[in-house]
Amino acid sequence: ASDSPTPQSLREDLDLIADEARRARDILAGLLEFVRDDEPRREVVSLGSIAGNAARLARRHVVQHDITLQRQTESAEADQVLGDPNRLQQVAINLILNSQQAITGAGRGGTIWVRVRADDNHAVMTVEDDGPGVPPDLHKSIFTPYYTTKSQGTGLGLSIARQIISDHGGTLTIEDRPEGGARFSMSLPRTS
Repeated sequence: ASDSPTPQSLREDLDLIADEARRARDILAGLLEFVRDDEPRREVVSLGSIAGNAARLARRHVVQHDITLQRQTESAEADQVLGDPNRLQQVAINLILNSQQAITGAGRGGTIWVRVRADDNHAVMTVEDDGPGVPPDLHKSIFTPYYTTKSQGTGLGLSIARQIISDHGGTLTIEDRPEGGARFSMSLPRTS
């Protein structure tokens, strides 16, 4: 019996190396984003458009996991915020994909709702899911850098998302949905 690797085992090893290289790249990109100190670009943007673009970009990935993605904008005329559209979209996509991973991790399909509404002087985007939810004792921890419950997670996604929203003068919070699942709310000051 030879100890020489087979073509199949070499392919598996190369796939593993490629996966780990991508993961290392993602960790490094997350670290760089986390320590970035430049000011976000500021322009008037529609939070409804940001939500719509993020939903379109994430939809293909989400539906592959037997998850329905629904979007609703309650007050399109009142969703204008001053912000960096790329960074706000990054946060929206991160929240949608986190919801998808939570539902998939529960071993079933489900639904993600992306909603935009006006609330006093703020435009609010919520990303809700009917997944397993986040235990209340973890609500503060999940925004801490490097904290993760995922085997392949870096623990940077939600801390970066919260920092981006904070840099825009807003807040990013989590709460339980009464029907089960989680609700993340991104609240930003309106321009009008």
